[in-house]
Amino acid sequence: MEYKNQTENRAFQEMLLAAVKRLQNRSGEEIAAKSGAVFHSSRNVLEVLSFYETIEIQLPEFRINSNMDEWHYLTLLHYLDMADGTEGSHKLITFGNLKDGLIRGTKFDRTAEQKLEKLLQDKDPEKIQKACTSLGAEFTETTADLCAVFPVLP
Repeated sequence: MEYKNQTENRAFQEMLLAAVKRLQNRSGEEIAAKSGAVFHSSRNVLEVLSFYETIEIQLPEFRINSNMDEWHYLTLLHYLDMADGTEGSHKLITFGNLKDGLIRGTKFDRTAEQKLEKLLQDKDPEKIQKACTSLGAEFTETTADLCAVFPVLP
């Protein structure tokens, strides 16, 4: 794991504890009904598919069975907390387009696009497609050279 300064680690831990605390007040059935997760009452586990991996979340502690990146884990918990049962769509919504996302979102969106472009430039298209497939991507016809949709959250 890469080194993190104490301030960043403390901020992450505070966000993680707050997310878990909010979720602990809710039943597994309610969370599953609103998020698209699957609740197994016999084991008190929520199951969520993310990037082609089935993540099991043990309730009431909200511990996971995966070595996923801690920020991915935190994002997953926030999703479970905020999901309201609204049907998903295939419409692209950037971070900057979200409510209150304009402040940090546009810089994040631009940085993400630049890093992705740098990562993929001069790469073999077949290898890119194979990597996308291994992450559970579905491919969509567009005017782009390649358009992959990843199952990050239900």
